[in-house]
Amino acid sequence: MGRQLTEDVEEFRTAADPCLVRDPARSTRLLTISESIRVNGAAVPARFGYGRENGTAFVQTPPLRPLLGPMPDRAARELVPVLRAAQPSLDS
Repeated sequence: MGRQLTEDVEEFRTAADPCLVRDPARSTRLLTISESIRVNGAAVPARFGYGRENGTAFVQTPPLRPLLGPMPDRAARELVPVLRAAQPSLDS
């Protein structure tokens, strides 16, 4: 599927920035949160995800739900099992 999950904000930004900066107005929250974590660090481990093939991205700062970047409905539906599979590690 090419979807990657990481706690590394630099890895996320390197991979996701081309998608996020293409539509910065719709990506504002993901850009702002990831930049804040990049500069200040995170109080809790943040999770980042990006899709290599479809240019999708999300950020999750537990205990909050993931924030999705701009993506087609189909890509969002495909993301559900990925997030569910990662859920146990997100709670720890």
